[in-house]
Amino acid sequence: MMRDVRCDRAGATRVGRASSADPLADVPLVVRRQWASLLLVVALVGARLEFGWRGLVVAGGVVLAWFLFVPRRWNLPLHALYRLRRPDGAPRRRAWRFRRAVASCAGVALPSRVLFASYGRNRQTGVEQFEVRLWPGDFPERWRTGRLEALRSEFRADHADVTETRPGRLRVRLVDRSVLPVVEPPHLRNFGVDVLTDPVPIGITDAGEVILVALWQGSVLVGGIPGCGKSGILQLCCGWVALDRRALLYTCDGKEGSELGRWSPVAAGSAGTVRETLELLTEVEEVRKRRADERAALGLRIWPPEALGAVVVVIDELAVLTDMTGLRGAEREEREALSRLLVHLVRVGRADRVIFVAATQRPSVDVINPGFRDLILTRVAGRCSTREQSATILGSGAGAGLDATSLPPSPGSFIVCGHAPEAVRGRAFWLIDDQLDQLLARAVEIRRAGGQPGTVVMAGPQGRPACREMRSTT
Repeated sequence: MMRDVRCDRAGATRVGRASSADPLADVPLVVRRQWASLLLVVALVGARLEFGWRGLVVAGGVVLAWFLFVPRRWNLPLHALYRLRRPDGAPRRRAWRFRRAVASCAGVALPSRVLFASYGRNRQTGVEQFEVRLWPGDFPERWRTGRLEALRSEFRADHADVTETRPGRLRVRLVDRSVLPVVEPPHLRNFGVDVLTDPVPIGITDAGEVILVALWQGSVLVGGIPGCGKSGILQLCCGWVALDRRALLYTCDGKEGSELGRWSPVAAGSAGTVRETLELLTEVEEVRKRRADERAALGLRIWPPEALGAVVVVIDELAVLTDMTGLRGAEREEREALSRLLVHLVRVGRADRVIFVAATQRPSVDVINPGFRDLILTRVAGRCSTREQSATILGSGAGAGLDATSLPPSPGSFIVCGHAPEAVRGRAFWLIDDQLDQLLARAVEIRRAGGQPGTVVMAGPQGRPACREMRSTT
């Protein structure tokens, strides 16, 4: 229940009743915040008055034993100490800095105390969060202008934002992105994966949660300026697919194999030029057609995950393959054919487990057609130089209103949208060359032990697909 917070002439904070259904509305704030300390003081004073100094010593010993041996949930002295250290809901020093920053803004007159509904700080991820109650006559818009910038400057944060959690309450989040979370990528653990059931871990959020991208839901588009960490995300996707012995991995490296060339020992096909990429996509289209014919013969709308492995095509530097600026003649026709085939495969390939992961350092409409982008479910935006480039990648929907130009210049920071109801900011995992070589060696071992990846793994009499079993799993 929301309460109206007021300040009297003496500057003491009190809580007025907002609804007769709230039985605690008339309880003074000091009692509601420090009830555990008051209860212990009353018990000690009562023991002294009733039993003398001996009773006070015994009561003090009971309180000390309670503090040392009782679990945290039922530890009343520990709760009292915690409240004394945070008299208004946040540590004294942090709350004082918060009030000083807000009071420095023009037109702001704060009382001596500010009640924080909740407070949290994660030193490993560099995220600090205040949830404050608005005073009467205050509005969230005032916090999103000068006050937010004052808080960011006071706490020396790289990023600050304000969200309204409920009427009358704001959550102020301060992020220090210089703090690099030390989290080992799951790729380095000793196990095999199934791309159609195990999402790809590409990084972690500001809160330290792993960001997972489900390839079976659709293709992935990555964009951003050079050096923002796009190739690192592609390496994570390639390594994850390589650990799936049933998956067919195709790589198209517009940088002449400098980034994706290491995966050729486990790739079903590799390309480095426009003509080679066109031939590779033609081969992928033939695989898709065979799968579509088998699926139609079985009467399936979509393949069940256990029936066949995924076909994952990873493209680095899409601009080299699709940009037709200033081109004429046969070279332009070749790229137009490649673009048409690429859009066709992205449009119809999902039903037959054909998935694309593409990246470009030129996220403009000349390279990424909006119609092509809208066919892709998951879009990852690294740092962009203009808002137009950010909008080209993120588009509308979950990414609306976000701006990748505000990301820090350090490599690996990104915004991902489409795979969840809301867009998420995060930092990508990073694998050094030695770790990539270790991952490649384990992928080669897994694929040799499991044989060459096939198309249909469920077979009936005379090598024909087992229709009954496959239909029962859809």
